[in-house]
Amino acid sequence: KEKPHLYLNRESFKKEKDGFYYEQGSTEPCLLGYQNKKQYKLTDKGEFLYFESEDFGMSFNKENMQVENIRVFSDSGFEQDMEIAAEMKVILTGAQSFYQGTKKEITTN
Repeated sequence: KEKPHLYLNRESFKKEKDGFYYEQGSTEPCLLGYQNKKQYKLTDKGEFLYFESEDFGMSFNKENMQVENIRVFSDSGFEQDMEIAAEMKVILTGAQSFYQGTKKEITTN
């Protein structure tokens, strides 16, 4: 599988409708992602992760990715491949670690 594309610019991310964008500066770190032109969002809520699209919202246990709660927003039936959620968790964790390390370096110099 190809390496995921993490955009540094939100406008480019929205234009391309592909890859991922780490939302910095928010009180709850989140990662936006597109798969097949459909947008997803994974938010770190502290105690759990919240994964959502226009069709649903779902909370996960951070440690084992076990689904804790699901809300369906769409009246039409749909299927969701959860591979994108697992991939986004890995990217979100890496981005959080990278940006927290960058902040420490900047503030200590």
